[in-house]
Amino acid sequence: MSTKNVATRTLARDLASVAAARAGASAHLANWALEELDFTTTLVLGELVTNAIN
Repeated sequence: MSTKNVATRTLARDLASVAAARAGASAHLANWALEELDFTTTLVLGELVTNAIN
């Protein structure tokens, strides 16, 4: 997989990071012309980040 198709982000251990993670994912999906995956991706990502913080 090309590195242009990978996104990483370091998040603080804070619930505000959930919104930042969702926004970042949405932006990357839009840049990759994958807007149709936005709802599912941000939903799953939000749950994963929330669980990691707790």
